[in-house]
Amino acid sequence: MRYKLTIPARINVLGNPADACEGDFATISAAVDVRAGAVVEPATGLVLEALRRTGSDFSSVLRLEFQPDEIPLPYDGDLDLLKGAVNRLHGYSAEFRVKFAQRGVRVATWTDVPRQSGLGGSSLFVLLTLAGLREFYDLDRLTHNDYVLAELTQRVEAQELGITCGFADRYVPLFGGIAYLDYRGKLHHQKIGQEPYVTYERLDAYVDDVPLVTISTGIVRDSGDVHGQMRPRYLQEHDAWINTGGETPSMVRFMSGAWDTAWRGKIARRRFCLCPDAPRSRRQTHGNMARDRCRSRSRLGAHLPPAHRPARTRHRSGLNLIKTIDTTTKTQRSQRKAFS
Repeated sequence: MRYKLTIPARINVLGNPADACEGDFATISAAVDVRAGAVVEPATGLVLEALRRTGSDFSSVLRLEFQPDEIPLPYDGDLDLLKGAVNRLHGYSAEFRVKFAQRGVRVATWTDVPRQSGLGGSSLFVLLTLAGLREFYDLDRLTHNDYVLAELTQRVEAQELGITCGFADRYVPLFGGIAYLDYRGKLHHQKIGQEPYVTYERLDAYVDDVPLVTISTGIVRDSGDVHGQMRPRYLQEHDAWINTGGETPSMVRFMSGAWDTAWRGKIARRRFCLCPDAPRSRRQTHGNMARDRCRSRSRLGAHLPPAHRPARTRHRSGLNLIKTIDTTTKTQRSQRKAFS
């Protein structure tokens, strides 16, 4: 059985970086129409592969082969995100360990997300690998639900690979849409089950279209370098303040202000823009204005190369899955959208 998956990138509209990176507060975040994808199919042993997509054609960039008894896979700079996903799932799931030992799998990934562009592109490889393995091995959907996959992804990057990160990049691509994400109780990144999951409140019903355009300059930058400096300072100030009291530290005060933009933004959007109780004429007027602004701003990216053109921040669904079942008598093809 062969599976094809795609998953969208994300942007943080308000509240960044209070996604339990510096401060466990909240963000308004949205999935955008720039995607990464994967093919998951039977193989001998474990095959991890990076693909380059050109239109509808794919070419192999790097292919690695392993045997099941080689887990945990070593990190050496080659496909470490895919390796981390396999290692973490192998440690978390007894069901996966049993089924993985019985048959091999190939996971091949590609992406249209510009590298290190601030769209959460690295997390997509981990999410695709975890979601693909869940489908391929038919893992229990309760034990391996989307909240768990998002949490495992954060642990892969933070604990397996030492990347300083929060949770927005790991939830939004799976759950999709535009949403208010509440991260309270997740500041210290404890083990799964010892802290709350992110509360994911979809705002699609209140938003026709987001009048924003995301543009990548093509400049490569590593957000982990920034958060690697800021998060330790935030934790130091926060924990000392909790223990001793006194005046609110500057970092805590600043990130609390970022949180204010998120929850106030949610209230403003509901109250003044697309509240179901608002007069129909007002809802239509706002929708037309939003679309006009999007059309005018989309021209900003006209001169950019295709990979860096603006992504419309519409209500993008999360994980998409196409399952192909080949038998001796017929080929059945079905498509399921995990979240629409």
